[in-house]
Amino acid sequence: MKRREYMKFKKENKNIKEIDKYKIRRYALKIFITFIFSIFIANAGVVFLQEYYIDRAFPISSLIIEYLLGSILLIIALFPVFYFLFYRPLVHQKNKKFEKQMFYMQKDFSQRLIQNSSAAIFVINMNHKVIIWNKACENLTGIKAKDIIGTDEQWKAFYDQKRPCMLDLVVDDSLNKFPILYSYCSKSNITPEGLHIESWYSNIGGKKRYLIAECSPVYDEVNNLIAGIETLQDVSEEKIAEEKLLENEQLFRNTFEQVAVGVLHVGLDGKLLRVNQKFCDIVGYTVDELLNMKFKDITRPDYIEGDLEHAHMLLNNEIENYTAEEKYICKDGSEVWVNLTVSVGKNISGEPQYFIAIVEDISKRKLMEHTMEEKNMKIQNELELASKVQRELLPKNLPNTNNVIFAWEFWPSVFMAGDMFNIFQINEENVGFYILDVMGHGLQAALKAVTINYFLKPTNFSGFNTKFNTVGDMYNICSPSETLNFLNEKFNYENDDGGFFTTFYGILNTKSLEMTYAKAGHCAPIVVTTDGNIIELDKGGPSVGLSKKINFKDYTIKLNPRDKVFLYTDGVIESKSPNGEAFSKKRFIESILSKREENIGTTVNKIVEEVVIHVGKQEIDDDVTLFGIQILD
Repeated sequence: MKRREYMKFKKENKNIKEIDKYKIRRYALKIFITFIFSIFIANAGVVFLQEYYIDRAFPISSLIIEYLLGSILLIIALFPVFYFLFYRPLVHQKNKKFEKQMFYMQKDFSQRLIQNSSAAIFVINMNHKVIIWNKACENLTGIKAKDIIGTDEQWKAFYDQKRPCMLDLVVDDSLNKFPILYSYCSKSNITPEGLHIESWYSNIGGKKRYLIAECSPVYDEVNNLIAGIETLQDVSEEKIAEEKLLENEQLFRNTFEQVAVGVLHVGLDGKLLRVNQKFCDIVGYTVDELLNMKFKDITRPDYIEGDLEHAHMLLNNEIENYTAEEKYICKDGSEVWVNLTVSVGKNISGEPQYFIAIVEDISKRKLMEHTMEEKNMKIQNELELASKVQRELLPKNLPNTNNVIFAWEFWPSVFMAGDMFNIFQINEENVGFYILDVMGHGLQAALKAVTINYFLKPTNFSGFNTKFNTVGDMYNICSPSETLNFLNEKFNYENDDGGFFTTFYGILNTKSLEMTYAKAGHCAPIVVTTDGNIIELDKGGPSVGLSKKINFKDYTIKLNPRDKVFLYTDGVIESKSPNGEAFSKKRFIESILSKREENIGTTVNKIVEEVVIHVGKQEIDDDVTLFGIQILD
């Protein structure tokens, strides 16, 4: 089989056959010359010895000696002939056999090398027939080697119609045609006679692929063109990534230049590396001027130390970015307020390369903030004044009774509060009191609380008889339920702005120690008896203002000496700590019981202090009001 392959190879390559004929003729001529020369030397040697030595030294046996010497010289003379006729052809035959073995080994190695190469490779002969189509080429094109070897249909791997492939041009030595057929080709940098191409192909193995191809001629030992080889490399993913990178770079450039804030890259040495036009507009410099400056040149000196400290923290990975408001110095010497956000740009190894700064002009915002601060200060002063007026409405002179004492604490959430309460003497035996909480907080709630307080204040000239019913010269006390029903009619949501309020209104007879009350949606007051029991006054109706159909009722409770009554707003039990935990009604009751032996003033004061400590330094969400009554022995 190998012999036939070798002979076929010699037949296809006539130049090798001519080389063999030339070697045979040259070898025969060497043998002929060597034989003639050997005979001449042998004869000359015999004549020389006979003339000068043999006849003189051995006259009797000269014939025998001549025969022996002639034979020896003839053997010596024929030794080159023997060498060329027998020994050298034998060695040559062995060498030729070795060369054939090496040829087959090299051919087999070359084929295995091509077949197992990760690159797609195919080879065509001078007749444009495919003689090699490796596995990688099969995987790339989807065409099996058995279907294409021996044919000239290599074009099917690349095109829909028959046309010369680049390798066909190389085999035909028609490189002058490639600009016409392949305008996107170029001469190969690997072999001068080869071609190089990089291009997208619409259908390579059923997919759109970007291929890099190298086509090279194959020469024999006497530089005759015998075949062509083409190497294909699929770099579609790399090309897509490259195009995506270019797209991202273009997107970055467009964003960098068109973004509505200033963007700049600052070197680790502080030099400005890149700036966009918006930043130029902020500081008034041109791009060229800024690229010859450092960030210190445009930063007001009192901000530089802080920037350097933050930059050091960024480089040490202590922080990912930082934001600061500072002033930059413009080209004309003016100063501009900017909001600065800085991070670090790193390479693929994570090493810092430069700083990325986003600069926003906040001059208008700062001017607006300054204006707002002035207005807020004015409003704050007015609210403080209004708050003082509101506090003037709180009870100052508590009723003077021998067997009942009162105490209260008030902590507003803002300058003006929606909580309100009062204690007033109705007559010698009766003391009236109420506590209310208007929905919402701040100015609106406070104004409504003041208005309600005006209607409830104890005067005969209020226009709203909350204290007396006049019958001739006699005065009857209005019951708590009558008062709440009148308020509900006056402040109903249909007539008002929709804001409702809760309240507890009570009248205490200091002689009988009976307390009559009406409740409208307010927190149930807590009564602590002498034996430590807890009674919640939870009977009552909904909040005032929800509906005209509400009819509030009176309820009565008999108090005993040493009993205590606590009226409060929801701000007491709903005030939250910094972690969001409410003070809670349970804790409120526990605090009351723990101070059962103390007087009412001390108890009220300490409970409010506990709420303040619970809330901490944060602002409270609601007003805190606590009002206490204690029956003495």
